[in-house]
Amino acid sequence: MKVSRLVSYLAKLYDAGSLNHQRPAVLLLGPPGIGKSMSCWALAERLASKTKKEFVRYHDDIAESILEAPEDYFVFCDFRLTECEPSDLIGLPDRVDGSVRYSPLLWARCLSKAAGLLLLDELTNLQRPDKISVAYKLIFDRMAGFTKFHDDVMIIACGNRPEYSGVASMLPTPLISRMIVIDVDPPSVDRLL
Repeated sequence: MKVSRLVSYLAKLYDAGSLNHQRPAVLLLGPPGIGKSMSCWALAERLASKTKKEFVRYHDDIAESILEAPEDYFVFCDFRLTECEPSDLIGLPDRVDGSVRYSPLLWARCLSKAAGLLLLDELTNLQRPDKISVAYKLIFDRMAGFTKFHDDVMIIACGNRPEYSGVASMLPTPLISRMIVIDVDPPSVDRLL
């Protein structure tokens, strides 16, 4: 699929998810630097406008505003998976009344209350099994640790095929079979004419 068609197609997938109250998980595969991540940003802005919500790119300084009025916001949360630790995605252990529980991070609390888009960038470039397992949980269970995402949160992962990256690897069948995989075409001179 051409990058220029991604936003419209992904918006249709988001709308289709409202029928069964579960937004589909999507994997965008293609060469680096062709606009996969920027298309996700544009999609989040479009969905915010369509739902008459304020578009916000998640950062910790806006989290309290989102949590005070989650119905007012459409949250775009962008995680470059190669730059985070598993605890950045599932939360931190916390002792409460003699028991230990996972305390969700602010971003997860926001996506549990507000509509939004979670972008998991560079999924195919992960080399650590513990980070891959946590990314799978986000995608499969739609949860960060034990914090469930809002029904109107869509999860999109981006990655490269091995022929486009020296560190990329193909994902296992159990993960691929639970996502809508979209091959994003590299730009070419023929397509520009």
